[in-house]
Order: sequence, then structure tokens, then C-alpha cells
Amino acid sequence: MNNELKKLYNGYKQKFVEIVTQFPNDDIEGPFLMSPSQIYQDQSVKVLIIGQETNGWGYFSEDIRGGMKSYEEFNLGEKYYSTPFWNVTRKVESVLTGAELTCAWTNLSKFDVNGGRPNGIYLDAISSIDSILVSEISI
Repeated sequence: MNNELKKLYNGYKQKFVEIVTQFPNDDIEGPFLMSPSQIYQDQSVKVLIIGQETNGWGYFSEDIRGGMKSYEEFNLGEKYYSTPFWNVTRKVESVLTGAELTCAWTNLSKFDVNGGRPNGIYLDAISSIDSILVSEISI
């Protein structure tokens, strides 16, 4: 699964660079790249949570594997967040799989701007890669 995602993201690599370089003086963070755990991959019931965008992802890099590693290290917010989003995610996981930290997570937007939702010219640029979500779901 993660090899397929890596191949997908490598196909978008140039587009990721183009998005960020359009706005060299702005706080654009991402891309947000999935790398679901082996626990998720082994689940008989797979739960994929789709959020809006990150609240700051902290980097831009052309290193696809490094971006996926950031996802792995975040580990579904285990050590970082107790927010409504993550609290509901934990409840949904528990009901559907019987355990926590078993889902995969992606976002509608692969970048955030100033730690929040892209809008205006940013949204126009970032939405050019919206098709990536359908591919992530398929994988």
C-alpha cells in the first residue's frame, strides 16, 4: 500500500513544487502525504478518516519518503492532540475496529496556508491536485 502511495506522490512531485514556488514568501505547509501503519493495513475493517487540512504540517520538501515519514511519526496524533477531530476519530475507530490508532487519515487539501484552510489564489493553486484524493482512496 505505501509503495503504491509513494509512486502516486512521486507522480505529483513536480506539481507540489510548482504550488509552493508560486508563493515564495507565504507560509504554505505540506504536502500532506499518507503512510498508513501496518496495523491499518492488517485490519479487516479499514477506516479512512478524511479531514479538511492540517493545522500546520511544518515543512515543504521534495523528499516524498520524508513527507511520508512525517505522517508515520505523527502516528494519528497519538502524542500531540486531544482535539474534537481526534477525539471523534478515536471513538469511530473504537466502534468500528475495536481499537484506537487503527485508521488511516488523509485530507481534502494537501497543503495549508498560515496553519489553516487555503483560500483565494492559494485554493485555486492547491485545488489543481484535488484528484490525488480519489487515488489515495482507491489505494
